Amino acid sequence: MFQRSVIFSASNPPDGFFLSSGQPALLDYFSQRHAHGETLELTALQVSYREGSNEAGLAPRINRRADDIAAGVIGAKAAIDCNDRAIVLWNQGGP
Repeated sequence: MFQRSVIFSASNPPDGFFLSSGQPALLDYFSQRHAHGETLELTALQVSYREGSNEAGLAPRINRRADDIAAGVIGAKAAIDCNDRAIVLWNQGGP
């Protein structure tokens, strides 16, 4: 599923904080969030990059909703490998 590993972190009330760099734990996390009906809606995206770099920085703003957390707008920081077309870092804030 993933072409390469991704470092993923999320502020995750009510449990606290989630961090993973492996596919099995990340898929388990996604399954748990899906069970809570979590939805993420992208509302804005800032992209930054430097000439000669194969990675671009992302700063999305997201509407996050689930049955176990308060709905709210969150920010994230991410990086994408432009050669592999893969997200390699995702750090998601909380409500």
